[in-house]
Amino acid sequence: MNSPGEVTQRDRARGILIQNDELRITIWVKTWSQIINDCKARLRFFAEKLSYAPDRDSSLAHLKTTYHKYLADLFTVKAEAVEAAEALKAANDEEAAAVAD
Repeated sequence: MNSPGEVTQRDRARGILIQNDELRITIWVKTWSQIINDCKARLRFFAEKLSYAPDRDSSLAHLKTTYHKYLADLFTVKAEAVEAAEALKAANDEEAAAVAD
């Protein structure tokens, strides 16, 4: 017997909620742990087969180019915040040097 919330139907893989061959649509029901495990498996495959090791900079570059329309403001605001923080640090360093003299 299935636990509440499980999707099983005769002649279908576990988790298929709707399958329409005419419209070429399949709707799966998965838990977050299944989704995360699937993604980890794909990442392992790419890492092993393609010798691909994603890093922070290349990941951010991909996000910026792929989703620029949605993330443009985010990166602009962050860049401005970084510039302001660097200017404040430089001013503090100058002030500390002046006090030390």
